[in-house]
This record gives sequence, C-alpha cells and structure tokens, in this order.
Amino acid sequence: MILSYYRGQVTKFQSLPGAMAAVGIALRAPTLSGSPEALDRVLQQISREHPGSFCRRPYVPIAYHSHHMEKIGLAYEKLIKRHLVRNASMGVPMYSTITCDVIASPAELDADYWRRTLDSQVCFYPAVKSLVSQTTENRVFVEIGPHSTQSTPLRDIFRNCDGSSRLDYIPTLVRNRDQWICWRSMVAAGRFSQISHAIRGAMIEDTGTRPAWQENGEIENSDTTRFWESGRLNHQIKNRLGGTVLSLNAYAGF
Repeated sequence: MILSYYRGQVTKFQSLPGAMAAVGIALRAPTLSGSPEALDRVLQQISREHPGSFCRRPYVPIAYHSHHMEKIGLAYEKLIKRHLVRNASMGVPMYSTITCDVIASPAELDADYWRRTLDSQVCFYPAVKSLVSQTTENRVFVEIGPHSTQSTPLRDIFRNCDGSSRLDYIPTLVRNRDQWICWRSMVAAGRFSQISHAIRGAMIEDTGTRPAWQENGEIENSDTTRFWESGRLNHQIKNRLGGTVLSLNAYAGF
C-alpha cells in the first residue's frame, strides 16, 4: 500500500509528456513507452512493415518504465526507503520482472529495487521463462487484477516453451463480467476443477454475505432502514420553524 501510494504521488510531478502503446507484452508483441512523437513514428513504421498488426495506444499521459521516470524515480526511492521492513526470509519464491530471476533474499527488495520497477524495462517474458525452466512440474498462473490482462502474453509464452510441463492460466476477474460470477463460477473455481487442481471450496463459498442490491442487480427498496445521516446543527436549521432560534455564531463556517 505504501509503495503504491508514493508511486502515485511522485508521478504527479512528471512534467514530460509521455505515451505508451499496447502493441503487447510477450515475446511477439512488446509494449512501447516514450515520448508521443517518437512513439507515433515507431507505430507508423510498424504499420508500414507489418500491415494488419495490432497496435493500440491507450490514453496514458505518462511514459512508465522509461527514461522519463528517472528524475521522479530518485524522489520515489527516498520517500519509500524509511518505510521498508525487511523480513528474515522470503515466504514464497518471487520471480522478478526486473532481475529476470528469483529473488532469493529480502535484502534484494530494497528501495533501489522498487525504484527500478518505476523507471526500468519490464522483462515479463524472461521472468516467466525463468520460472518455468526451474522445474518440470505443472504450473497454474492465477492473475489477480481487474481484467485478464496477461492472458495473451502468457499464452504466447506457453507456446514457446518446450512442453515438458503443463502450463495453465486462470484470471480472477474479467472486464464487463459480474465479479461474483467470475470468482465463484467457471472463471475461477470451475477452471481449477477442469485442470484437476484441488481447492478449498469454503474459501470462495461466501453464501449469505452478498448484499441484496448486488443479488438483484439494483438497490433494494426498503422503508424499514434509515440511511440518512444528519448532524445536530443541520437538523436544527432545517427544523427551526417553531423551534429554538439559533444565534448567528451557530452559522459560522456552515
């Protein structure tokens, strides 16, 4: 939370105009980041040399993971340095898209490392390849986020692996689909069952906790519950007819 908070704060001071192009992330489709003019020239060249290729430029006014981030990166490093807590050991293996390898010690996750997640290239393909090559065991990649963003990149990487192990991808949420349906039905639990992966059903079965307005798709109309919140001063002003007349001081700052 702290890392994300300060990341958002420092990017407010990024004055250089930037842009990003969603040409992709994986082996056959890199993501581009830089100045708008340079990016336009590159996209035009790609369109000429590879007609029909996918090139999409979302509205992102900041060139993340580029040299544009270097100045604010130093400020980011200073801000987060005093908040970092170093654990005794890594709880689970962490494969880094910065180092392209496994993080063996918490000491590696210092302020300099997190700064590089802001201004350095994202080595997504090498990191996933490193993870897959470490073992021949079957792997399940679960993406936790608002959409299945890594679906195409990961499947591109899977196709370029040697096939010695089974690799599956499961998103938890999909854009424009109800979050409860995604998590509790085919997208999450159902997909785990299809690949014969045991899960604890109780962890996702939360029957009875879903608000009524989410079950029905609209806010439940009820006259039995009071939703209005009003302070004493506001209540007295609205109901002052026939009541106590407030002094002018009561209106100060209202």
